[in-house]
Amino acid sequence: AMATDPTVNWPYAFAATLALRESRIADAGEFIRISEERLVNPDYAALLLNTTYGQEITTTHPLIISLEGFSTFSLRQWRTTLETVDRALAQDGFVPDLYLLQGIAHCNLEDYAAAEESYTNLLTIMPEYTVAYALRAEVRLRQNKSLAALSDLRTVNESEQADRFAIVIPLVQSGEITCVNLLDTDFEMLTQVDDE
Repeated sequence: AMATDPTVNWPYAFAATLALRESRIADAGEFIRISEERLVNPDYAALLLNTTYGQEITTTHPLIISLEGFSTFSLRQWRTTLETVDRALAQDGFVPDLYLLQGIAHCNLEDYAAAEESYTNLLTIMPEYTVAYALRAEVRLRQNKSLAALSDLRTVNESEQADRFAIVIPLVQSGEITCVNLLDTDFEMLTQVDDE
């Protein structure tokens, strides 16, 4: 689907979500940047899902609301993201990616306790979602919960995806990478600087 360069943003929302689940943060950031330029059309997404799955999916379906939440997230509309995510979670509270969007939105609004709760809810559902440990460590550091943050960072370092975070962890600890700039960080440039 991506090879056809779609004019709507929802394929990029799915791609960004998958990239985050696999801790491919640079890829997720790129998909989010592309989605910012694309048309948000929940009716089209609902129609495609109806055709694909042969069941009635309307614009009030949690999946479609999630796409709306991703759109407001990619536009950095944090309060609207929270409202949209809350609507989707009220229908289906077991979608880990929604808690990620919620946590990042809370973090950008400097509500670090709420962000920590969102990441914890995500990790309760999907404990292998490694990027959530790094993000939770950041908000725990901001709340002076150093031991809990170090525990999260240790989990990241011991994960199967630890190599993807080798450059990120020290920058999270120093405050250079935060929820505000995580998805805008040029990881390729960081890798080149690290290789020199």
